[in-house]
Amino acid sequence: MKKTEKRIRADLLPGILTMILLPLVAKGQKTEVDLGKYSWFPDGSFQYDFFMYWKSIVFLILVAAMLLVLIDRSLLRGIRIKNWKYFIPLYVYAGFTILSTILSADKALSLKGMWQQYESVWVLLGYLVTVFYCVQVTESEEDVKKILWALAAGTVAPVVIGLTQMAGKDFFYTSAGKGILSAGLDSAAKDAMSYLYSGSGNSTVYMASYTPNYAGVYLVMALPVVVILTITAAGKAGRIFGGSLSIILCICLYGTGSRTGLAVGCILAILAVYFRQSQSGRQRGTQAGTGSKNGKKRWAYTGIAVLLFVVLFVGYDLAGSHRLINGIRESLHKNTYDMQEIQPGENGITVKYKGNTLELMPETTEMGQMLNAVSNKKDKLTAIWDTDSQCFRFRDTVYEDLAFDTYSQDQISYIMVSQGDITWNFFKEPGGEKYFYLNQYGKSDEIRNAAAALKGYERAFSGRGYIWGRTIPLIAKHLLWGSGPDTFVAEFPQTDYVMKANTSLSMYQQLPTRAHNMYLQSALQTGVISAICLIIFWLRYVISFVKRFRKSTRDKVSFWELGIFLSVTGFLLMGIMNDSNLAAAPVFWCLLGTGIAMETFHGRAL
Repeated sequence: MKKTEKRIRADLLPGILTMILLPLVAKGQKTEVDLGKYSWFPDGSFQYDFFMYWKSIVFLILVAAMLLVLIDRSLLRGIRIKNWKYFIPLYVYAGFTILSTILSADKALSLKGMWQQYESVWVLLGYLVTVFYCVQVTESEEDVKKILWALAAGTVAPVVIGLTQMAGKDFFYTSAGKGILSAGLDSAAKDAMSYLYSGSGNSTVYMASYTPNYAGVYLVMALPVVVILTITAAGKAGRIFGGSLSIILCICLYGTGSRTGLAVGCILAILAVYFRQSQSGRQRGTQAGTGSKNGKKRWAYTGIAVLLFVVLFVGYDLAGSHRLINGIRESLHKNTYDMQEIQPGENGITVKYKGNTLELMPETTEMGQMLNAVSNKKDKLTAIWDTDSQCFRFRDTVYEDLAFDTYSQDQISYIMVSQGDITWNFFKEPGGEKYFYLNQYGKSDEIRNAAAALKGYERAFSGRGYIWGRTIPLIAKHLLWGSGPDTFVAEFPQTDYVMKANTSLSMYQQLPTRAHNMYLQSALQTGVISAICLIIFWLRYVISFVKRFRKSTRDKVSFWELGIFLSVTGFLLMGIMNDSNLAAAPVFWCLLGTGIAMETFHGRAL
């Protein structure tokens, strides 16, 4: 018996290390990036990555260890594979993931992974190995306990780093932190760290997860498990440790600024109260005449939890100067935009502005460079030089918010259109067929308004409306096998500059590299069928848990099951506003596999 237990502990080691080590991995790497071939990406053959590259390497090493354990169990020890039919949706998903890689829009991205993300085909298949492995090796309640406490232990170092970030003293900006991130790299690596979220008095928590949103996803998953472990801890030391850690996790979740994370956390709290009261009510309801009373009590507790959620919502909104309410209003408001289209032509550029068409044509005269225009194909206009603002302007009040300039240099003709903080630059070379847009990277480019859904709601949910609206039409283009793992950046209409600018200045300046929705992300990159298979697999677990929990007893194991269910549900809800990512997804698949394995305990079949 001791020999068997020893083997089981060894079998669990890759899963335990995934829980403990992966959230903390942070190490700089100078990576090859083959995106300079695109007009919308800066030239250069490399970029620095400080969080995701080595997470992917460590994760794949752990996946290899999981495979060795599975091979050893099946071939050498003759342990039967459990519940292989349960994974049929994932087998189909794996097939479409491989097919999408073979037919990928950018095979280099699919095979190696996208810079700062690295969810390559190998990582996606690694997720499937992880959940399959956890189902096979989790064989007892003691195994579950080890995995859950490993998750709790794995949160300690990240949240300590999170507290330093919240205090405006980011560990990664200290000499020690910079030394860790830049170890083995050239001196330019430290300068490349300027993109990090903290360091200059900013108190945003991102831990070692690269972004606050990724940190929020991880914290939402970890919190239910740590709370449940605190409740079920046998000793006083365990309860003190778990209780303190739970409070710190809540503080760090607040520090991420993730409104989605806070909302999902409250939803999980309401679900926890409902399920536990429902279970308690059923047990007490076995006594004659108490069923109706217990039902009322259950709903009363749930109502109190909902009321607490409302109070927290209002308090957070007031503390943030109505940031939540204003964000919701902006998300529900349909916007119209003054700048609708800019099209370069042979003799100038055409601007569609406030429903009007303005054709701009530069002219060289004895007096110098002039700028003429035709408004709505009939009214001829001549721009007047404004000495105060040092630009051309039109007297027509329709265009009073626009500023223009035109000049020639080295026989190259330039036209500039300024609207607020954004200036559109165009040039035409001698003998060229037409003007071209000069983007922020100094590269010749074209402006194309992309096909879109959700028109007018581009600013919804901090710009997610824009990204979702441009992603949905792409899914129809890649309906069956997708564009390939980690190819979102290559498929997204990056030259949709006008609507980027209309959404926000930051959207115009940044490069959308992810869908900000796990379900759209999967549907686009590996196909709609693969996304449906994932959803079927996840829903099967959720439905199975709900059915089983109704019949479970109020004991430690059922508490653990509830904690895992809440963590899995939290990840799936966070996926509505966030992508799958290496900072949180491996932990999710480990927990999901552990939860599925618990379905076989005590003689319960899948």
